[in-house]
Amino acid sequence: MTTALITGGTSGIGLGFARRFAAAGHDLLLAARNQPRLDRVAADLRRGHGVRVDAISADLATPDGCATVEKHLSACAVDILVNNAGLSLPQP
Repeated sequence: MTTALITGGTSGIGLGFARRFAAAGHDLLLAARNQPRLDRVAADLRRGHGVRVDAISADLATPDGCATVEKHLSACAVDILVNNAGLSLPQP
């Protein structure tokens, strides 16, 4: 089973990717800022497609948010990245 990490996966294009990957049977790791929306989207995708969905509340425009996602990535394997977050930091 493959796992896709989708940043900004709770609305717009990111949500569209999340729905498509879930429908295709991929497990998901969603990263976004709004925890209540993350929880709703994750529950909907689990219920609708029977896939594993982990939700990470993180603002990727901040070093702390990036560190939060990095910590989660050290504990799991990600096969696909959809880098849909709207901002980036001027650093590696």
